[in-house]
Amino acid sequence: MTKTTDVLIVGGGVIGCSLAYYLQKAGRQVMVVDQGEIGAQASSAAVGLLAPLVPFDNEDFVPFLLASWALFPTLVPELEAASGLAIAYQQTGSLHTINHAKRVARLEQQMHKWQRWGFHTVWLTGDEARACEPVLSERVCAAVAAPQEGQIHPSSLVAAFATAARNKGAFLCPQSGVTGLETKGTHVTGAALSTGEAVACDSLVIAAGAWSSQRWQQWLGVPIPVRPVRGQALALHQPAATPLTHILFGEGVYLAPRLDETVVIGATTDEAGFDTRVTEEKIAFLLASAHRLVPALQACSLVRAWAGLRPRTADSRPILGRVPRWENVVLSTGHGAFGITLSPLSGLAMTELLMTGQTPEVLRPFSLDRFLPQSSGTRARK
Repeated sequence: MTKTTDVLIVGGGVIGCSLAYYLQKAGRQVMVVDQGEIGAQASSAAVGLLAPLVPFDNEDFVPFLLASWALFPTLVPELEAASGLAIAYQQTGSLHTINHAKRVARLEQQMHKWQRWGFHTVWLTGDEARACEPVLSERVCAAVAAPQEGQIHPSSLVAAFATAARNKGAFLCPQSGVTGLETKGTHVTGAALSTGEAVACDSLVIAAGAWSSQRWQQWLGVPIPVRPVRGQALALHQPAATPLTHILFGEGVYLAPRLDETVVIGATTDEAGFDTRVTEEKIAFLLASAHRLVPALQACSLVRAWAGLRPRTADSRPILGRVPRWENVVLSTGHGAFGITLSPLSGLAMTELLMTGQTPEVLRPFSLDRFLPQSSGTRARK
């Protein structure tokens, strides 16, 4: 049996479901297929920080990240109305801490960069930081408060995107991996699925996260430099006497207080292929770091530990746009640790590309072409 759709999206995580929502909203018929369950891989393992004040300054990536982050206050009520689901969204604010006087100048420089990007931040002494968050260690000597930062529950966001897309007519097909492609010239005309069905499509989107390079490089004849990077995290019960109220950064980790009275601690980074097992070494590191930052957590019991696979590129920026040699194939992958934050703008901008046939200016820095030889002749593509 062959089904037909305007756009076939491979990958049912937050990136694929966001794109499905915006495309269906724009009037395109969409089908999302995933080899597993919808939202069951990296999106379900993500912590969901909406905290874009990262310690780097990239003229292309930072504006894209901040523009996507700024969409959440209006996106959340829109999605809740379109899906009928509640999304756990909190603007808790954060404290970026340091524990050594020698690092004060570096943190001040970073704060000034954040302010130049338009963020409201406040410098705090160690005592002022502890006044905001009494459980902070005496080791903390200074902090930058960022009241606009927050967090969202990743699974509820994916579910809302998926349900809203389905309510608008999208087809979401879990347990439906792609086993082969049908092509005609420079067009992909359809795909065979593991269910035995086939799908004919006008456009194909690869949004398969860490799995975006598997088989697709061979099928399309183009390298897709995305690899899995394992991230491990854990959750503890909140300190009973004085629960955390802010997201905390320090000691090489972050701590995020959740509505379910837990504190999530993350996240490690290691190369382990597609292995999603947690390791004693990394969990011990997270616990030790969290205990140094918030000593009261030593008395708090472990709720759970988990790992997920982030899709990372060589330059830690996503790949968004057309696949060279193919007229109707695009990529939306490689979002690394920022998939949740980047999902709104990725979905909107990729929808514009697919609706108009033109690459929006905001996507040009993230083309796959940047990883290909200059002589390939692909850089003039629209």
